[in-house]
Amino acid sequence: MTVVNCREIPGQPGAYVLVIDVARPTRIDRPAGPRFVLPKGRYIYGGSAYGPGGIAARVRRHLKRGKSERWHVDRLTNRFGVLMVIALPGGLECPVMAAALAWPGVFVPAPGFGASDCRACPAHLARLPDALDFGRLDENPFVKRIIETSGASGAVIWRR
Repeated sequence: MTVVNCREIPGQPGAYVLVIDVARPTRIDRPAGPRFVLPKGRYIYGGSAYGPGGIAARVRRHLKRGKSERWHVDRLTNRFGVLMVIALPGGLECPVMAAALAWPGVFVPAPGFGASDCRACPAHLARLPDALDFGRLDENPFVKRIIETSGASGAVIWRR
């Protein structure tokens, strides 16, 4: 299902994936970790939203520009925005990241990014191969794999 309005993203708890196009090589400074330079390209970030307002509240925050940089990914979303969101009600972020990292050509450019509280994942940010096309989401095997492995009940996709 594709959602046209971000207000239709579900408020249930679960996981989500942000798709972010990094338009130029970008240095990321982290207060408690090494600096990284992310190459230009398309990235996914896997997060969870099990607090008040669920996925909808967390995604609305990520879509804002100029917000305080509370999470690692805020450093990217403030600069480049969000191209697409996959909301995964009831889903878990770690299986999503494991499935993404098993895809040919996907790699972790910044170990630990977005996963400071996770012991299972090398990072919750991954660089996607340039050839991965998000044009036809209903036929996209990468997106299908993400949804299938998340454990979600009823994924919703929003794109800018």
